[in-house]
Amino acid sequence: MENSTSRRRHNKRDSAGHTLLELLVSLAVGALLLTILGGMATSTLRMEEKLNAEDKIRQNSRRAYTYFQKQILSADKVIVHEGQVYIQDMDPVHLYYNLYTLNAEGVVYRLKYREKSEGLINIGSGQTSHLIDEVENFECQFLPPKSIALRIQFTDGYLLEEVFYIGGEVDER
Repeated sequence: MENSTSRRRHNKRDSAGHTLLELLVSLAVGALLLTILGGMATSTLRMEEKLNAEDKIRQNSRRAYTYFQKQILSADKVIVHEGQVYIQDMDPVHLYYNLYTLNAEGVVYRLKYREKSEGLINIGSGQTSHLIDEVENFECQFLPPKSIALRIQFTDGYLLEEVFYIGGEVDER
């Protein structure tokens, strides 16, 4: 008899639903799982953003390396004046010389000059071109007798260093 009474009580409890304590425990476990999943999603998104930023810098560095390599190797003439290196532009129509400088915002610019009897003169309108960004330090240095040392330190710490042989004439002033 006792057995059937306890079964009836148990069945009543089952048909009545969950207790408040069980409901609160379920909600707490659910909230904990949502917090963990949210943290994992946020962490994944941050990692993806960081990897995308690093990829952009690597692409910038590869592009810069390829650009400088082509520029220096194709130059018929390089002018070195007061420590500044002016590399003949690849433009076959106009005879320009490019000087590369880093501004305070971490952008390397190409400045175009034309050789005149009075020296190198900027070409005026259209003289400045954006080349690469996110650069912390930039050096383009002449190494006698016919080489240029290029050093680009990016803001993420990545360093690109290369020495290029000058195929053309070197004019030291």
